[in-house]
Amino acid sequence: APIGGHVNALAEDRDKNLWVATDGDGVWRLRRGRWEQFLRSSPGSDNRPDAATYSVVPYGEAVYVGQLSGIARWQRGAWSRDPSA
Repeated sequence: APIGGHVNALAEDRDKNLWVATDGDGVWRLRRGRWEQFLRSSPGSDNRPDAATYSVVPYGEAVYVGQLSGIARWQRGAWSRDPSA
């Protein structure tokens, strides 16, 4: 796997994709044998997860990622954020 950060959490979503929260390398998803990284380039630049992520929780159609700046949510192929959570 191409993951470069320390792994903080692993989870499998309802579609059998493996999600990996890392300390320094964002979130990775293993889908159909291919790794994909989700990491925003700088704070506030977009809705992707921060470099340091601490939890990953699939729930229904969504995957929630815990980080110091709030919660990032992957749903229907897009990221959104709730900084107040």
